[in-house]
Amino acid sequence: MRKVLSRNSEHETLLREFLAMAGYGDDSENSGLPFLPDIVLLKEKTAIFMHGCYWHRHNGCRFAYDVGARAKELDNWKKKFADNQRRDKRQTKELLAMGWRVLIVWQCALNAKKRAEIFLPQVLQWLNGNNKLGEIPAEPPVQKY
Repeated sequence: MRKVLSRNSEHETLLREFLAMAGYGDDSENSGLPFLPDIVLLKEKTAIFMHGCYWHRHNGCRFAYDVGARAKELDNWKKKFADNQRRDKRQTKELLAMGWRVLIVWQCALNAKKRAEIFLPQVLQWLNGNNKLGEIPAEPPVQKY
């Protein structure tokens, strides 16, 4: 668990660099928000969360596998996952109420170069649209990639 980064993970860095190449700057350190989204685009009033499929329980994703029934402290793991999901929903709801747009990018979208080539353009497409809330991928990718 020590290797799990809460900030600047490989996937988050890839997304941040992609957005920078597209002309979007990350203002997450100076957002003034009551919590810290992974990427904040102040000009666009958009918060982007880079969610790990395992920790945030991406529904239907193969990376959101269950902790084994015999795992030590199984109840603690279940509580941790539930707490993460409650926090995610609360933060999304708060941001939307403040007039922000919220995009959730799931780790599985960027796990392989081929996937990134497919899903990173969808981030720009969403940013250029009018939706207040979005997820990429909307459905977990199939294992063909």
